[in-house]
Amino acid sequence: MPAPVKTSPSLVRRDRRTAGWLLLAGVAVVLMGLAEETTVLGRTSVWWHLLPVTVGLAAVTVQRRFPLTVLGIAVLTAALDLAWGWSLASVLVLWEVLYTGALAWPWAWVERLRRAVVGLSVAALVVSGIVRLDLRDAANIGLLAFAVLVTPVWWAVDVRRQADLAELAARNAEHDRQTAVREERARMARDLHDAVAGDLASIALQAEGGLRHAAAGTPERNALNAIRASGVRAVGELTRMITLLRRDGDQAADDLTTAPGLDLVGDLVRHAERSGLAVQAQVDPPPELPVAVDHAAYRIVQEALTNAARHGAGEAQLRVSGDDDAVGVEVRSRGRRTTVVPGSGLGLLTMRERAEGLGGEFESGWEGTGSGDQDWWSVRARIPVQA
Repeated sequence: MPAPVKTSPSLVRRDRRTAGWLLLAGVAVVLMGLAEETTVLGRTSVWWHLLPVTVGLAAVTVQRRFPLTVLGIAVLTAALDLAWGWSLASVLVLWEVLYTGALAWPWAWVERLRRAVVGLSVAALVVSGIVRLDLRDAANIGLLAFAVLVTPVWWAVDVRRQADLAELAARNAEHDRQTAVREERARMARDLHDAVAGDLASIALQAEGGLRHAAAGTPERNALNAIRASGVRAVGELTRMITLLRRDGDQAADDLTTAPGLDLVGDLVRHAERSGLAVQAQVDPPPELPVAVDHAAYRIVQEALTNAARHGAGEAQLRVSGDDDAVGVEVRSRGRRTTVVPGSGLGLLTMRERAEGLGGEFESGWEGTGSGDQDWWSVRARIPVQA
């Protein structure tokens, strides 16, 4: 026996509602006189037609779990109703079962069902012609069989094909979108490589050349060392970004596992110190962090220290801590309170998006009374471990 048709609670509720409405329609059919009287157990009444209709509707409520069984019950109840004189209510039950079957069954079943209903319609035409020997009656019976059996199947197949075409169009649109994204990523990678990477490499090389002529321990040599280190580091970050842009799908996800994390915060501190920033660091993150959380915290530390080196007064405090619930990052840098807030541009916005994008919190601002010109600018972020 074929497996049950894939269903859901909403579809089951839909079938139950349909059965209820069809039962009301069956009662209305009898009340309007659209059913013939029949004699059962010695009693004559039009209400006997509701007996096979009720049995068929009870089967409708489980038609997705036992599709072929319900189809057999619908056919048998319609045949019994026909033997009792026929009523429109049994036609509605058979229509519902055929329509739902053609709409929900696998295509292989639907093809067999379509051939079966066409064959039954043709057989009804031939048999009625042989029995009645009247071409007009045979044609009427054939048309009635076609309307009852073929119409709901044809209707459901048409609806299903339209849905399949819409789904195919949606898949093609998604494919085109992904293709456009891949092409744009490749273009961005080319532009970054051609327009930026070469200049950064040139800066690092020029600084390397300048170091050969700068005396040891002089401010010039220290500055050139910082420029060279920044250039080499920027080229490495840019290379990683270009590689990530050139990859897509699972490859890009795999590259995320190699993204820098809090275990490399020491490198950030040393780089900041080479830039002239005195950093007091206390780094004690949780032992294990999800890759996305680890990378986001690293980038927040990187951006905050960069802003402190650019806009601060040469002194910063870094604290990274955490527990089983979240990891916290705090960077405080001494600076001059001015109308322009250090880091208030894209860097601050990026740090906020990294934290809040993982369900965390971010805040920044000045500390102190503001009575002097040397206050502390603080950046704080807290990111849930189960982001």
